[in-house]
Amino acid sequence: MNIVDLETFSTVHRWADDRMKIYIENPHVNYTATTSGRTINETLLRGAGSALYANNAESRIFFVHIASDHFLAHRGIRQGPLHLVTFMPAQFVRPMGDQWMPKDRHLRAAARRAGPAAEFDVRVLQAFTRQALHGIPFVGMVEAALFKERTGRWSHRDWVSWHAHVLTWGATREELRKAVRPLRRKHCSLRKNVSSVHIKYVSYEDLLRQTGYILKAPQKAMREVFLPEGFNSQTGEIRSAELRLKKDWLRTGDRVRMLDIMGERTLDHLLFGNDEGTVLARQIRSEALAPWRRWGPKYD
Repeated sequence: MNIVDLETFSTVHRWADDRMKIYIENPHVNYTATTSGRTINETLLRGAGSALYANNAESRIFFVHIASDHFLAHRGIRQGPLHLVTFMPAQFVRPMGDQWMPKDRHLRAAARRAGPAAEFDVRVLQAFTRQALHGIPFVGMVEAALFKERTGRWSHRDWVSWHAHVLTWGATREELRKAVRPLRRKHCSLRKNVSSVHIKYVSYEDLLRQTGYILKAPQKAMREVFLPEGFNSQTGEIRSAELRLKKDWLRTGDRVRMLDIMGERTLDHLLFGNDEGTVLARQIRSEALAPWRRWGPKYD
């Protein structure tokens, strides 16, 4: 099921949450372990939702409803034009850190939790994005994506691509392209001949769907698949052999691995803005953190 509105956002996140909890509580023979100790597992608890853990399904659902209300009410967003801009430079890709380790799953989990991907400082990516867009207002989120068995100069390993999805307003596509042109020239993406910045127009009617896309938890893994040379008998076109990117839903074991990558990060720290968007992000944070400030965590 794809996320197309707030209802499907809730359904997808609760479905994934249930699968992870069952997987962790009833491990099979070749299960993937999380970091030992209470920290990571407690981020999943329903009662920890008010702490806004990025791993917590209820936190995500609570947060997306608050953010959606603020987005819809914001005058600048209503006036537009709106664009979804994704920043995915290769310089923010980090190894998962748990491969080529001893077979002991707990040692792998510890290596993953202390590895380069988990230790990544999201503030660097946030500052990078602000600098790229200069004075263009936006609000967005930092996200992690799993690349399975990345080939090429990095050999066959699993990597995590830290990237940012931001919603801009008040700037045309041409103005956005001009702003990110120096970045595109200087920074490559994970794949050859693919831009490190993607710009997509967003209609106001599509705002809720794009809000869910920006604020969702990691849901899919990406891998490169080899397509051999082919011939189209209808057009006579010969297709060259190439590597293409394929997206698949994260398997439950990989979802558990991503728990260690996200760690104890919270949504209020992953959210960020620029110009008017900075004020908007603060308003969203303030409302989302109100239950935590009032009652604190309630674990169950």
